[in-house]
This record gives sequence, structure tokens and C-alpha cells, in this order.
Amino acid sequence: MFFYSLIGPSLMFFASTMITPRIQSGRTIDLNAYFLDTRRYFLPVFVVMSFFFVFDGPFFGTEKLLNTARAAQIFVIAIAACGLLTISSRVQKAISLAVLTSLVALIVVRFLPG
Repeated sequence: MFFYSLIGPSLMFFASTMITPRIQSGRTIDLNAYFLDTRRYFLPVFVVMSFFFVFDGPFFGTEKLLNTARAAQIFVIAIAACGLLTISSRVQKAISLAVLTSLVALIVVRFLPG
């Protein structure tokens, strides 16, 4: 169980290092172009990480496999996977906003008392 609990944070760290550009002094980075170049590597890691979090609660026995949070988690996985299919900057921004909104809503619903 200990090693299983390390998978999620490890994937988060790996994804965050992939999405963060290395800045060299005196050089400007176009973040939009950088994301569009790295998205084909970042998004699969994000999808695997999100899929992993679907099963961590049932694995540890803290929640049921089917609960209200699963729909939001599946939505996040599906919409992030759709990000692999397009290179349009406008669609990528919409996907990012949808994923962020879903994750915030999921956190609020999941951790509200009652």
C-alpha cells in the first residue's frame, strides 16, 4: 500500500516537471508554443495520473468505487484525452478551463462537510 500511495505524487511531480520550461538567461520562451510542443507527452501522464486517482480511494478502502465524484473524475480524464487530438490553441485553453473548473468543483463537493 505504501508504494501504491507513492504513484500519484510521483506522477504529479513528473507531469509538473514536464510542463515547466527550463529558462536560460537572456532567452524568452513562448509558453503557448512550449505547451503545444509538450502536450503530447504531458497529457498522457495527466490522464494516467487522473485514472490512478479514480482507484486510490477504493484500493485503500476509504470510499466506494461508484460515488458522486467519479463522474467528475471521468469527465476530467475524457476532456484531457481530447486535448491530445487537437493542436488548436483556443481548444486547448477551453480544455484547460474545463479541467480546472471540474477539479475545483470536485474538491469543493468532496471536502464539504456532510
